[in-house]
Amino acid sequence: MYYKLKSLDLSGVIIQSIIWLIFTSTSPFIFYKLIPYHPYKLLVFAGILAAFFLFLKRKKIRIYDQSILAILSVQIFACFIFFSYQQFHLGADFKYINLALQFITNLILYLFITSFFNMKKLVQCNIYVISTMALLGALVFFLLLTGFWKSFGSFKGPSWETQNFLFTTAGAVWKVEDIFIIRVGGFFDEPGTFAFYIIFALITNQLLGFSRFCEKVLIFSGILTFSVTFFISIFFYFTIIYFKFKNLINIFLFLLFFIFFNNYIQNNKNNSRILNVISIMTFDRMSVSEDSDKIIDGDTRIEPTKIAFSAFLKAPLMGHGLSVAERPNSEFYNQFLGANIFTPLAYHGLIGAFCFYLLYFFWTIQCYKVYLRNFNKVVFAAWFIISINLIQRPDAFIGSYGYFVFIFLITSTKNLNKKINEIVN
Repeated sequence: MYYKLKSLDLSGVIIQSIIWLIFTSTSPFIFYKLIPYHPYKLLVFAGILAAFFLFLKRKKIRIYDQSILAILSVQIFACFIFFSYQQFHLGADFKYINLALQFITNLILYLFITSFFNMKKLVQCNIYVISTMALLGALVFFLLLTGFWKSFGSFKGPSWETQNFLFTTAGAVWKVEDIFIIRVGGFFDEPGTFAFYIIFALITNQLLGFSRFCEKVLIFSGILTFSVTFFISIFFYFTIIYFKFKNLINIFLFLLFFIFFNNYIQNNKNNSRILNVISIMTFDRMSVSEDSDKIIDGDTRIEPTKIAFSAFLKAPLMGHGLSVAERPNSEFYNQFLGANIFTPLAYHGLIGAFCFYLLYFFWTIQCYKVYLRNFNKVVFAAWFIISINLIQRPDAFIGSYGYFVFIFLITSTKNLNKKINEIVN
């Protein structure tokens, strides 16, 4: 019996290693930039090859949800349709071929996970992974403040120079005398991306009712990303899930502290470089902007939103393609259309946006099924918070991990729905 259990544990470790090898080899993780000569394509291929080997060895395929399989099939087909369409529009857009390969990888990986592992356990594993990453980021943040840590070099991220602090990375770094102040970025391309996936881990943790400790770690450490969207998300998270009238006095005291702290920072930031950096990272980013093109100073989305909306109006059904800003024959050449609600519509039009965001719509249906039984504030908070995050970061389906976090949402919501059904019945 002992050897049997030991064998099963080893099998689980091997399977999870293959899964996380594929997850971490490409975007949204940044290891392929952080590690010199990272063989990310070879590693993904090796992971898929290992999955095929296990399929052949065990001769077993089990499908957790046929709807997800159907969605992936539609999306693969849509990639080739849009590739063919763009050939007659702005020319061949090979990014759709890359996207099709990504969806094919996700399909194989999905079958592998559901056949040889447990999706709910993988969701829980993801919560632990992101919590650990967040905790390490917080540790580095405070070690840097005390001067007991340093940068271990830098590398060129997707858009800017990023510092490697060994246990975390940071694309936003301020050196104040002998110490560093950073926006913690985990092992993602920038702090906002890390905050985005912390929110996913936090939401799935809440839907599963999994770990109060992880919840505290994710919230506290997430604050150190200094993401405006994260602050907004946490505000709604507490307001919807935990708000009680007896807590009004605590909210009032918090607001008083917030106002007092803001006044202290603003009155003293010119006399202290540390306070000035804290102001730049927090209050200045959330203050109302005097710029007519911004709502708050930390807002970088208004201008791309205008451009993307203009692009959408000119090609409302099929869009301009993923390479619209890279084509010299495009009127939107060298313009940034990303990171706003109209980005998918500008790229793919109404038809493409519906196809490529089917997983989100399917999850919305699962949330609605819970509402039909009984209004559930956790599910409402989950759907609302993820939706507002998608407004400012709609290119969420990047890489296998970026796609699977939505499958994690579906798994967690279905698990909660099952519990509610058991109680009702």
